[in-house]
Amino acid sequence: NRELEEVKIKSEIKYTYCTELVVKGNGINIERLREKIESYGDSAIVVGNESLVKIHVHTNTPQKVLNRAIRQGTIHDIQINNMKDQRMEAVGSSGIEAAQQTKAPEGRALIVVANGAGIEEIFKSIGVDAIVGGGQSMNPSTYDIVKMVNGLDAAEVIIFPNNKNIILTANQAKKLVKKKTTITVIPTRTIPEGISALLSYNPDAGMEENTYNMEQAISSSKCGEITQAVRDANLYVGEIKKGAFLGLYNGKVKVISDKIVDVTIDLIRDMVEGSEEVITFYTGKDARQEDMKAVRERLKKDFPYLDIEIHRGGQPLYPFIFSIE
Repeated sequence: NRELEEVKIKSEIKYTYCTELVVKGNGINIERLREKIESYGDSAIVVGNESLVKIHVHTNTPQKVLNRAIRQGTIHDIQINNMKDQRMEAVGSSGIEAAQQTKAPEGRALIVVANGAGIEEIFKSIGVDAIVGGGQSMNPSTYDIVKMVNGLDAAEVIIFPNNKNIILTANQAKKLVKKKTTITVIPTRTIPEGISALLSYNPDAGMEENTYNMEQAISSSKCGEITQAVRDANLYVGEIKKGAFLGLYNGKVKVISDKIVDVTIDLIRDMVEGSEEVITFYTGKDARQEDMKAVRERLKKDFPYLDIEIHRGGQPLYPFIFSIE
């Protein structure tokens, strides 16, 4: 009955408040801020740079989150929602928890293509309105994107494909949407490019300004991806055996090795120029903790000037995806 359902929901939810905000400042120490935010609850995501950070955390003490954030700069776009109330409303209206919100709260909506629970959570924390499942080897159809656009109550829609093979699909979908919606496709080729573009997005700015800023963020993004060869091949970088680890820089194979740690470090060595400050990893669903630990130790030794951030991405096929800024 209703009373038993309320008791069950209250016991299931450990942390009551979903807390989200943006911090703007100078010289924000993301690593230290992340450690503090993680200590206040779970599902913590702290992403950004030294001048702009977006925070998402489930907590029982949102005031501690705000107090910690305000020490780093000014705080903006604060949202604190009682998740127990949200669950009860969902149970009362439909008997089940809503799986996904399909209505955009304002006149402009953001759609991303992504795959992996951690990656999706990061995009949600940044503020996307809808996620189309897909990525490498599992591209969404034009219909999937059109259906998502039609399900959003928005005058403007921005689509982030996050894969070079999906950019064309997104542009085709743009032509097929029949309702009066202005659609812009930002040509993001990777997950890190999508995150960089979204972090430069300003909901109060016009589309022309936003498009320029996001495309600038993409052009300055350095993305590395580690995957395994599914068959033997000969490329310009050399002979590739099935099962070998491949290091891709902005979509092109640059490094080959039979060891994942070596290929990762060698790829990073090819990518860095010496002026970078932060390397951010998104670990895949098949990534091993011992490999990530070994990579981190090598990075501390070989590139001591780089701050290291690690997020659980959960994406298939790529044990490591990373950006260098």
